[in-house]
Amino acid sequence: MAQKIESLKLITALGNNDPRYDKTRHNFGFMWLNALQKKVGTPWKKTSIAKGYLSRWEAENIWLFYPGALMNINGGHIAKCLRFYKIAPESMLVAYDDLDSQLGQIKLKMGVNGHGGHNGIRDLNVHLAGQPYLKLKLGISRPPPGQDAANYVLSRPSLMQMNVMNEVISFTLDHLGLIMSNQIGKFQEKCAHWAPKSHSEGA
Repeated sequence: MAQKIESLKLITALGNNDPRYDKTRHNFGFMWLNALQKKVGTPWKKTSIAKGYLSRWEAENIWLFYPGALMNINGGHIAKCLRFYKIAPESMLVAYDDLDSQLGQIKLKMGVNGHGGHNGIRDLNVHLAGQPYLKLKLGISRPPPGQDAANYVLSRPSLMQMNVMNEVISFTLDHLGLIMSNQIGKFQEKCAHWAPKSHSEGA
């Protein structure tokens, strides 16, 4: 059965709001959200609702929220934003990096089934108390053998890997309308049959 969502009202992402972590693998979600904000064209504005920044996508009646804390504690700020605007978690899309998917892979899922070791998702799940929400999982691949996963996600990708990440961002934004029009299955199908043109092997 195809997954369905309520009307999308909030789009956010997970990452570390700290210049030290700009363009690291763990901030893939933030890169994606910033690219969406630039496409929308409405600047970020600091908000007192929660720690972070808001942008309004007037044409689609959607809020963009950029959490302003570190990865492991941004869940509470996202939850505050939802409560203030009386938005159900089911009407929220969260973009974030996914170690368990290969670089270039994109997965879209509804639910709160586990966190896969992702501390940002773990924190958000706690604050949403088990309520489901839409997850846009952006693959970054597992680290090479012998490399610590924490150091890996907090490091910057190679130029070739960044090219793949930029392709992922462009592809998903080009097809975001499918999610917004509740064509979840069609979006998932397109992602399953898509591959980046850039080559990440050995990068």
